[in-house]
Amino acid sequence: MSSAGQRARMEEFMARAGAFRESRVILVAVELGIFQTLAKGPLSAEGLARQLRLVPRAVTTVCNALVSLGWLKKKKGDAYSLPRGLRPLLDPDSPHTRVHGLLHTAYVFHSWAQLDAVARGQVDPGETRGKRRTRESNRNFILAMQELSPGREHEMAALLDLSDCSTLCDVGPGPGHYSVALAKKYPRMRFTLVDDPESLEVARDYVGRMPPAISSRFTYVPGDLLRKKKPDWGGPFDAILLSNVVHIFGEEENQAIVQRLAGMLSPRGVLIVRDFAINDEHTAPPVAALFAVNMLANTSRGGCYSERQVRAWMAGAGLSRCKTLDFPPSYLVLGYK
Repeated sequence: MSSAGQRARMEEFMARAGAFRESRVILVAVELGIFQTLAKGPLSAEGLARQLRLVPRAVTTVCNALVSLGWLKKKKGDAYSLPRGLRPLLDPDSPHTRVHGLLHTAYVFHSWAQLDAVARGQVDPGETRGKRRTRESNRNFILAMQELSPGREHEMAALLDLSDCSTLCDVGPGPGHYSVALAKKYPRMRFTLVDDPESLEVARDYVGRMPPAISSRFTYVPGDLLRKKKPDWGGPFDAILLSNVVHIFGEEENQAIVQRLAGMLSPRGVLIVRDFAINDEHTAPPVAALFAVNMLANTSRGGCYSERQVRAWMAGAGLSRCKTLDFPPSYLVLGYK
């Protein structure tokens, strides 16, 4: 590499090392409610500070930085406003809002700040996360699943052929958007959503806003994947969906989970595991490798798992006939009983 190339590479490295600055100023504006308040109309720094009970100097400094980055506008008289295109995303009442997803990202940012302590064994991230979790942070997390990947549920529903299935159990369903998309495709299919009671409240609210022809086909069952006692979720099921769940747990736990769910399938039933697709060396693509770091920062044993690992769990559970569907940046591994 030429000296000019080396210099450019080092400049890129240093720029990426400092990239948290822009991220943090955006996230703190969401945490403090600055964006959400400005979505309702322009305000001065003093007006924002007064309404949100913040320090005026801090509001001015943060807002000016956001103006410099193009995420706010500053009008005459020192009134700040949102650029037109951002309003639907930053208004909590908009159907296009991304506020819950941004609040969850801000929550995760604090976990990443302790990565050094995690690496030194000074902190158990799973234990720390449990102490930090509140009803509001959990709700933001659940709603973020749909906000941060709008439309993905319809893409997955189009990809899956479940025409021979009449029942589906969605384990860890988030707000239930993937099952709702499948309910629209398969009008006779019935759905069981399984999660902790607090998360099921969010799912019940989301599904409850659908037409009765959809919402009436849903049942909600509190459940814990790791309980030793055999769960009574109302099966057997023709299909079980485990979407973005295995990354929370360690490999041995996932082996046990897949074994348990395989036992709840009806004859010729299918277990569908969706998660971030990572290669066998766990080094690519970057989105998955970085998400593995997110699991390091937020769970005690979680991580990203390759398609080969998921297939091995399924084979160990007696689901010998497997196939994989590409769903970038994820995979869909289907194991048949």
